[in-house]
Amino acid sequence: MSIPSSVAVLNVVPVSPPTAPVNNAFQDRISLTHFDLLALRAPPNQRLFFYETHLPISAFAETVIPKLRDSLSLTLQNFRPLAGTLIWSLHSDEPYIRLKNDDLVPLTIAETDADPQKLFDDPFQQETDLQQLLPPLRVSETEASLLALQITLFPSSDICLGITFHHAAQDGASLALFLKSWAHICRHGDDPPLPQNLIPIFDRASINDPKNIKQLFLDHLLTPLTPGGPRNRSVKPMEKPFNDRMHGSFRLTVDDIENLRRRITSLQVHNTSQEPPVRMSTVVVTCAYVLTCFVKAGLTKKHVRFILPADLRKRLQPPVPDNYYGNCVFGCTVDMSSDDIARQDGLVVAAKAISSVVSELDANDHRKFFENFLLNNTISQEETKVGVGGSMYFSLDEKDFGWGGPKHLKNIPPWPNHIYIAERRDGDEGVYFCLMLAKQEMAAFESKFLDDLKLLEKWSC
Repeated sequence: MSIPSSVAVLNVVPVSPPTAPVNNAFQDRISLTHFDLLALRAPPNQRLFFYETHLPISAFAETVIPKLRDSLSLTLQNFRPLAGTLIWSLHSDEPYIRLKNDDLVPLTIAETDADPQKLFDDPFQQETDLQQLLPPLRVSETEASLLALQITLFPSSDICLGITFHHAAQDGASLALFLKSWAHICRHGDDPPLPQNLIPIFDRASINDPKNIKQLFLDHLLTPLTPGGPRNRSVKPMEKPFNDRMHGSFRLTVDDIENLRRRITSLQVHNTSQEPPVRMSTVVVTCAYVLTCFVKAGLTKKHVRFILPADLRKRLQPPVPDNYYGNCVFGCTVDMSSDDIARQDGLVVAAKAISSVVSELDANDHRKFFENFLLNNTISQEETKVGVGGSMYFSLDEKDFGWGGPKHLKNIPPWPNHIYIAERRDGDEGVYFCLMLAKQEMAAFESKFLDDLKLLEKWSC
């Protein structure tokens, strides 16, 4: 195993925004939208970014940590709600983010004697080992912190930035905005000020909700855990349902993706139906292929419920600003038969189904999708849920704190059977994704994934 149990915590530094009373821009609370409520009890999201600093070890305590700490404090001046606390009091009809003058973000400082190169060279790690590089959130039934950070030093002077965040506060696009802003301030300080596109907008009026979707979710969340019991106001994230699973990293090259497109096109030639053409986007093609590998590796039951997240910032009316901070993502669901996906043309079956749900999202009333989600939120005994998270469009190069962009990234999927698509470097057109599976399941998936890529290469010759 690449990471021994010798990750030692040296200190936990409380980092607060610059000393100033809570101002009128934030007042003392931030409300949640229906998109935030959708993620209220989801497991925490976690990221690991690995950097090569090329600095002497002594610089870690003398310059690296002070620079990261001080720039984080300056960044929190604009991202103040991230230092706040998510609460749902008995006297409140809905949860909210409470802001106080003594709010802080914990920054854990740690060191390890692990060899980072072995970690990078090995695409598979135990999830419990990676957790040593990640900080915990402070959570209870009634309160939850929103962000925790950890900096771990390796003997090679490489460092790892570990991030754990409560999903009710932000989606992937918002986290990317926070990291870009922090990295910018770490490199340049606050003079000149942050560019306007790196300053977040927390105004919940940016999310238009004329059909009161929010109330649908509040009623759903408040449902008592037992008949006749008290209304459920918990803000505690669900525990990750892992039992020492394996974390696996995979890649599809540009050639792999083009081969998949050709294969889908060739299989469609024999289709005489009048169905609309399949979207050949990189995301659709990637998800269709990974889903077929899941099924052919024997990792699904009779039916599959596939969940594809869609960023609705540009789809809402009016559109939401790119620098809006919060959640603006919804998981579109499509149900499929494992037998259909296992057929020779299963790649087309999966691609059509995934393509169709994206088209529906573009054309239909969003309230319908939320209503269907609440009505069909349970999974039957004969059904396997396979989800997608992350995005390839968040650039790694934008997370340069002064030592260049991250050399490696590891996303920790919040669920089993969850395909987590990773951001990539500028100019890299490949797709990186990770999974969390039991050891034998990971071996079965890897075998099918690699074998079918070889077959695709032969078909394309």
